[in-house]
Amino acid sequence: MKSKLAINGGEKTVNIDRPHYVWPPITERTKEAVLRQLEESISIYDRSGVIERLPEGIHKFHNTSFVVILLV
Repeated sequence: MKSKLAINGGEKTVNIDRPHYVWPPITERTKEAVLRQLEESISIYDRSGVIERLPEGIHKFHNTSFVVILLV
């Protein structure tokens, strides 16, 4: 059985107003982390702050020996 897509005149699957989902979710924890980083420094030139904590967190989460992160 074939059914038409909504864009082609078929029935809509989602019938609620947009936005259906907001990404990324901005939580109080996220706001606190951003403010903490702003107070610490905006530009990071060495392995400190969030740049230091990110690989450590990934390493612990995935239980790996090494973590390589490319920051552009």
